This record gives sequence, structure tokens and C-alpha cells, in this order.
Amino acid sequence: LKFRCGSEFSRGRESLALDDRMQAPPAWVMTTMAKLPPAQQQQVQELLMRVMKDMFLPALATVPAAWALAYVPRFIKLGIIYGRSSTTDSNDRDPRSNPDEFGTSAGLVRRCFACHVNGLESFPAFAAAVLLCKIQKVKPFEAFGLCFRYIAARTLYTICYLSSGNGVMAAVRSIIWIDSILSIFRLYAKALTVSKPAK
Repeated sequence: LKFRCGSEFSRGRESLALDDRMQAPPAWVMTTMAKLPPAQQQQVQELLMRVMKDMFLPALATVPAAWALAYVPRFIKLGIIYGRSSTTDSNDRDPRSNPDEFGTSAGLVRRCFACHVNGLESFPAFAAAVLLCKIQKVKPFEAFGLCFRYIAARTLYTICYLSSGNGVMAAVRSIIWIDSILSIFRLYAKALTVSKPAK
């Protein structure tokens, strides 16, 4: 199997041979890559080769992304804490002190902490589901689709949680949270029901 790549793609002359485990990337990827400068084409080509050697890499990459996303509210909270010079010293010694001392920012501080904890609670189950899919050899694109859906849901959940504490937004984020949990369950279902080839 061959596919066109690199700076010669536009002339349709250069191709790379791939072994049976590899699959050519979608045509739109190659078309987009052909429009890049030669140096960037080389970098993208190396990345594509790495991904095509293990098609599960994009799904695995969502695991550290989910972990980092869980800490976004934490860093926002720290920014609020250290942005208030009058409370910096006390909260440096006791970073989980009463958020009421932050005045108008108290509600945001509470939501940041709750969103951070919620992300940490969700992360282990998600990471385990992704690894199980890898072990069970779930189809990479199916696994990545669910992983991407989880990351998208968690991103929207974080935005909704931090933006407002009103009842409407709380209902919306609850629906988004349910969708993220369903994505995890579907990953487990994929892994536990994958059909093994007959030997």
C-alpha cells in the first residue's frame, strides 16, 4: 500500500511504502499537508508515520489531555488566590481554606475546586477504559471517536461549570457530564465485546 506525501505530493511522484499494519491517512489530510512549507511537511510526515505504526496513538494521547484538562480549574483557582495580595500569605499555607474570604470571587473559587475534583474522579475510569481498549485491540478509529467525545464533553463541562452557577447552566453541565460518563461506558463496552479473530 502506498500513499503520496512530502513536498513532492503536489507533483504526485513521491510515495512511501507501508507494511500491512499501516493504513493511508484520509485524502484531506494529505491535501492539507501538501499546502504546508517543506519543513512543516517533513514534521507532519514523521508524525503521520509514527501514528500509522500504531493507529491507537491518537486515542492514547487523549489520556494526558484529560488529565491536564482536570487541572485547568485548579490553576484558575490558584490565579485567583495569588491575584489577591491580601490573602496570598494565608492561602499559601492553607490553600483549601474557606473560599468566602475571596468576596465576589468566592463562587468561582468554589466552582473551580468542585470542577477540579470532578475531573479527577472521572479520569481514572477513562484512562483505564482507553488502556483496556488498547489491550483488547478495539478498532483505533472507534476508540478515538469515543475518546474525543469524552474530551469534548469534559471541555464543555468545565466551561459551563466555571462560567456560571445558575440553575440553567447547572442543568446543561449535568447533561454534558452524563454524556462524558456514557462515553466511558461505551469504551468499556467496546473493549469487552470486541470480537477476536479465529485462530
